[in-house]
Amino acid sequence: MKSVVNTSHAAELQREKGQIGALQKEIKESYLRNKIGLTKEILREEITKVVKDIWPYIKIVFDKKDLLEKAQQAVETISKELEDMPEIASNIIKFLNSKDIYELEELGINDRTTNILEVKKIITKKNLIIQLEEKCSTVNTIVQRLFSRLEPLNNKGLPSMIVINEKLMPIEDYVVKLTEMGMLLQFQIEEVKQHQGLC
Repeated sequence: MKSVVNTSHAAELQREKGQIGALQKEIKESYLRNKIGLTKEILREEITKVVKDIWPYIKIVFDKKDLLEKAQQAVETISKELEDMPEIASNIIKFLNSKDIYELEELGINDRTTNILEVKKIITKKNLIIQLEEKCSTVNTIVQRLFSRLEPLNNKGLPSMIVINEKLMPIEDYVVKLTEMGMLLQFQIEEVKQHQGLC
């Protein structure tokens, strides 16, 4: 009879130990979930705040990128139009300067200065195109520097700011993406915990 009581008491004790262990595990998991959730929320809020602070500057860079593309297209078009015209213009100026008034009159050229000024417009246009190419190169360097700094963040899970046709999305849409990223992060944490047998 005493052995039955002891066995019953031991079984009761074992059952209570199991319940205590399960409760401890549940408390630990709940604590970890709360800490992870809080950390995730703080990170999301901080990232959102930083992004909102720098968004106007990012928008300026994207606007410059659009202008840059248009400028580069214009440069390419005008360069094709000009081709070797600047060299021809230089030769015409040399020719006009090498002739005296009588020789120019024989050629039907009455006003050397007006003709030279007209031809010089081609050379001026070419010089402007060269300056524009240099400006485009400078702006392109700035734009590429920004994108190269964003790439590691994107590789680590920060959502891309770009939508269709390399355009910058509105800040409101990006904040939604950050929120979704936070929800995805929570889902991934839960999956890892389940895989490790914590849930």
